[in-house]
Amino acid sequence: MPLTEEARLLDQGFSAVRARNEVQLLRTVDDLGDLGIKCVGQFPEAGPEKVVSCIQTLGEVAVEKGLTVGLLDASVSLGRIGQEAARKGVEETVLAVASALVTLGKKASDSGMPVSLRLVATTLKEVGKEAARKGMEKAAITSQSLLKEIATFSGCEDLEVFQADIPSLIRDVGKSAAGAGLENAVISAELLLEDAQIALNWALLRKRKSLYKERRICEETCTPLYCLGELGKLSSRRKLELAAAQAALSIETVRKNAEAGYLGNTVLSAECLLDSFLDVKVPRAKLNRNAEEIRRLHEKIYSQFAEVR
Repeated sequence: MPLTEEARLLDQGFSAVRARNEVQLLRTVDDLGDLGIKCVGQFPEAGPEKVVSCIQTLGEVAVEKGLTVGLLDASVSLGRIGQEAARKGVEETVLAVASALVTLGKKASDSGMPVSLRLVATTLKEVGKEAARKGMEKAAITSQSLLKEIATFSGCEDLEVFQADIPSLIRDVGKSAAGAGLENAVISAELLLEDAQIALNWALLRKRKSLYKERRICEETCTPLYCLGELGKLSSRRKLELAAAQAALSIETVRKNAEAGYLGNTVLSAECLLDSFLDVKVPRAKLNRNAEEIRRLHEKIYSQFAEVR
């Protein structure tokens, strides 16, 4: 049975870590990844999440021993399992992979390990995109929420640049959700991007950045505001009226926040985006109710992750 093999490989991985044998560790983690994919396809009832847990454990032990390559390979193997689970419709395994990835990133960050979190974040994005394509709205929203969580971690070689990339990863999951007609997952991305842009506005004010700095940031294509505009336009084209209306409302919220802080370039960027939207008539009360439900789901995801962590 696969689970007997899982136990053997876990013990083999522990031995490789103790001996600091990176080649053997990589081989073991890869074998666990193959086993996880096999479980997803042939033995989903046997609990592929147990294999996920083994890989996560080896990744954590590798971090403690300073074996960077072990962490990176664990992330890749988890991504392989997560995408296969999404393709096969095994949502519990997708969720387990998402949690494991973020836990590994947090472990590396807390250990002061000079490892980039970019691979962890990119892997989580790809798992989220595949889940969205297969209609797994909860898994897609979870991946978006945990991407936002990753953005709070330190320990990245260039933290500011890394954090600036996170909105585009959330947007990409949102785009896949829009393509699959998962309107709530699109709205989830829009709300997270709204929060991220407002946080960026406050950062600009707090650090007293120059107008030139603000203008340069507004011209970039990975800002939360720009990504929010992209999702809004895509939602309009896809006839996702609630998501399109939420994007417009979120951009207007960002505009008002920027206006209060005299961030003129951000205000102009928001106004230009609003002018490019079709006028979608959705009752504000309906928008607010839906947004509140999704924000409660975000909070539930964060609290569940905190418990696991």
